[in-house]
Formats: sequence, C-alpha cells, structure tokens
Amino acid sequence: MIHSRQPETELMKASSAQAASYSPTLDVTNPAQVFAATTQALQNLLTYYTPTQSGVFSQVQTPWHESGMIWGMFFDYAKWTGDTQFLELVTDALVNISYVTEHAKVSRLTEVEYLSDFLGGNAVSVVQTLLGVWNDDLLWPSQAAVGGAEVFGPNAIMPRSNGDWISLATKTYDQTGVETDDKCGGGIYWSRDRGSPSGVYKSLITQIEFISQGARNYLQTKNETALAQSKQVLDWIMSSGLGNLNTGELLDGMPSNNCQQFTKTSWSYNYGQLIGSLAWMNLATKNQTYLDMISPFFDYSVKLFAPTGVITELCEADVSCNRDQQGFKAIYARNLVYVYRQTTNATIKDAIQKMIDASVNAMVSNSCDKQWNCGGNWTTDTQPVKYIRSQAVSAALLVSAIGIHGISS
Repeated sequence: MIHSRQPETELMKASSAQAASYSPTLDVTNPAQVFAATTQALQNLLTYYTPTQSGVFSQVQTPWHESGMIWGMFFDYAKWTGDTQFLELVTDALVNISYVTEHAKVSRLTEVEYLSDFLGGNAVSVVQTLLGVWNDDLLWPSQAAVGGAEVFGPNAIMPRSNGDWISLATKTYDQTGVETDDKCGGGIYWSRDRGSPSGVYKSLITQIEFISQGARNYLQTKNETALAQSKQVLDWIMSSGLGNLNTGELLDGMPSNNCQQFTKTSWSYNYGQLIGSLAWMNLATKNQTYLDMISPFFDYSVKLFAPTGVITELCEADVSCNRDQQGFKAIYARNLVYVYRQTTNATIKDAIQKMIDASVNAMVSNSCDKQWNCGGNWTTDTQPVKYIRSQAVSAALLVSAIGIHGISS
C-alpha cells in the first residue's frame, strides 16, 4: 500500500565528505566476503526489532506490512545459504503477527479449520474495523509464511501454535482472493473496505503478490485451484491494460468505477514482483511462456530503475520518496534473483548479475560503514545511515547478491 506520508530524508541526505575513510571493502564475486557482509547487515537490521506480541518492527519507523517483507527476506537468506540462525526469531514474529492467541484449530465435522491468520483470527471484524486492512499488506507476511513452508516443510507446525505453515499461507491467499468482482473484468481490490475512498481501487501490486503466492502455494500443496486463480489474475492484468506485453510498461492500478483511469506512476516493486511471479509460475507449471513474458517487463524496468546500472527508485532524484517507497527496491532486487535462478535466458541472467553487482559496489562505496550499517541511496555519497528503512533495503541487496553468487567458490 502506498501511504500518504511526508518524505523521510534521513535515508537520502548526501555528503561527499570522508567517503574513503568509512567505506568497507568487498569483492562481490567473493562468496565468503559477501556472506560475512550479509550476515552482519542482517544482524544490524535486527537491532531495530524488539520482540513483542505484535511481531513487527516499530510502526513509528516502518509500516506494518514492511515487517512482512523483511521476514520474507530472511527466508530467502536461509534458502540460499543454509544458515538458519535467524529463523527462530523470525518464526516467533510471524506467529505473533498472525495472532498467537488465535493459533488454535477447531473441528468442523471432518475438516479442521485453523483460526490463525493475518486478519486477527476470530477477531477479524474488530481488527478490520479498528485498523483498516489492505489486501496487498496481508500478502507480504503471507509470502513470508509460504517461505517458511519452503524451508521447514508445508506441514511443519509453527512453534507455539497448532497450525502449520502452509495452512496460514493458504488461508490468507483465500481471504484476499475473494476480494474480487467483475468490475473492469476482474481483479482483486486493494482495500478490504468498499466504503473508503480507496475502496474502489484495484492496485497492480495486489494482483502480482497474489500470483506469486498462488504459484508458491501450489508448489507446496499441488492445489490446482490456487494455480488456476493465479493464472486468471495474470491474464486479467494483461487484458485490463495494467500490463503491456508489447512495450513492457506496467501501470499502478485503476478505480473499478472508471476502468480507463489508470494510475501511471512507476515503482520498482511492481516490476520486480511481476517478473518474479512469472518465474514462480514457470517453476510451478514448466510452461516456457511465463519465462518468455519476462523479457519486455525486465527490459523496461532496467531503463526506468537502473539506467546507470545501479538500482534507483525514481523518487530518489528529487528526494521525494515517502516512507513506503524507500523500501520498494528491496522487493525489486529479491525478485530479480528469483528470475535469475529460474530463467534459461543467458542475456537476462547476465544483465541481472551485472545490475546486482553494480548496485552492491555502489552501495559499498557510497553508503556503508565498516560494520555494514548502510544507507538506502546507492548512487550518491550518503554516508552510512543508522535507520531501519535504509538497513532493510541494503540488507536485501546483499541477500540478493548471495542469491546470485552463492556462498562457496
């Protein structure tokens, strides 16, 4: 969700003084060095987290859904390195986010229903009324939950609960999937509150999170319905005008009461999440068409967000990124790795590796100290910034470098 927030410029402020004195050294092609840097950056990130019943970082500093993004990143790290040192804390947080007091199961005749979810369990109506709930926000921690299923196994029980990883992910997927109708031909609503000003909006990010989640759920459950729903939403993106296979352009969304009134703002996470979803769809179906669809959107995203080779959000140029937008590059980078690890297109693989490597090198030179506290703007000398938003996006870039290069020579 793109919240209306004033720009937070701590992450962006630039100074060229003493750059060489604080910058660490890193050979991005040296797996041992990248692994050490990444582990330290992740440890630094967790210094901003105080375990609580909410399971999230301070919402004064970062929004609720961003915690879901961060916990998902830790599962990427675990899968790509085999290092599970952070997962006890991450698992504990996800149990809390999904309302630990509701982590119970009840029998419905021959079926078992798990009460845990990211909506508040059996207190769902109260939570939605008091807090407001957005479908795209729900799908970030839900993607982290399916990451847990990928690491621990789909039927592994989450600690301090009676529920397994994949049931939590599947329930959230189903809860968002029903938030659709035939207005504009389909699509899932951004907000769950039809009476709110945003209640008519169908955002692209909601659709592509749903596609990715459905493909990943299918890989764990072999539930054909989930895969069919993901395909249906993907087809709708292309038929509705939100995605253009000819040009590679993506539009941010449209109101269901004016289907041609597209929001044309470009964000890196839309492009990253879409091409990553296509990689997951290929993994789930073995259909080459999904990999072929990546090329136009990847090429267009490079022109927008990495014209110099370094990943840069468009709003960085005039220091206008709001709180949410500061974290979008993390999703872009991680999804580039999903594509890299799935595609057979040598040109795309080479371009992704060069982009990740160039971004890491720029980050190391411009925004990190020797303890791997890093800023979030990598194209100018920001000097190191101790701030959760910048640390999260920079740690995600280092995790992405591991996804490209591995941890052994």
